[in-house]
Formats: sequence, structure tokens, C-alpha cells
Amino acid sequence: MFDVDRFFKKSFYLAMALNFVAALVPSVMDKPKWAWGILTGGAWMLVNFFLLFHLLKLGMGYNSRIRKRILWLCVIKFPILYLIGFTILVSRFFPVWSLVAGLTVFFVAMISCWFWLILGKVKEPVVYQELK
Repeated sequence: MFDVDRFFKKSFYLAMALNFVAALVPSVMDKPKWAWGILTGGAWMLVNFFLLFHLLKLGMGYNSRIRKRILWLCVIKFPILYLIGFTILVSRFFPVWSLVAGLTVFFVAMISCWFWLILGKVKEPVVYQELK
């Protein structure tokens, strides 16, 4: 079975590391707004993924005791987080493509972790198991 907690942790750490590495490139090229834009886009996506992960985790084990917790996560995620994202985009403080780069780095990290965890579960082909 797919270990969701392990997937979340590995994706989180890999995405943070890749975002810092990706932000080093524009900072070396003396483009600090691009570097901060990549970090901001990655951080926004990490918070979004964190809240979505916890909402799904709570929702699957739903009972009446956690109703308020789900409500608070929804209040934080949907109006507040997306309002912050909208404000970041409208302010034009960071180049839009740098924010997109931060989001893309996050998705690359998440897909890489997913493949790594899926391929780590693959056993030898049945043909080889029968020959042993």
C-alpha cells in the first residue's frame, strides 16, 4: 500500500531543497526579485499542499469530533491562503514567471517522490520469481 505520510514528508523536504537550489541561480545572476519569487511561489505551494494533505487526512477519517478542525483548515486554506496568493500576484512585487517557477519546482519534487515511492514498491517480475 502507498504510504501517504512518507510521500508527504519526502515531497516536502525535496521541494524545499529544490526551491532553495532553484533560487540560488537567479541570486547568483544578481536578480534577487526572481530568487525571492521562486521561494515565495514554492512556499505558497508548500503551505497549500500541507493544508490539502491534512484536510484529506481528516476527511477520510471523518467523525463528529473533528468537524471544527476541518472547518478551521478550510477557513485558512480557501479564503485566506488564496487571498494571500492573489495579493502576491496583484502586487507585482515578484515577477510572475518566478512564482510559476517556484510552483513548478514543487510539482517536479512531488512527482519525483511519487515515482520514487511507487518504483520502490515494484517487485521482481513474476517470471523471475517462478524460476527461483
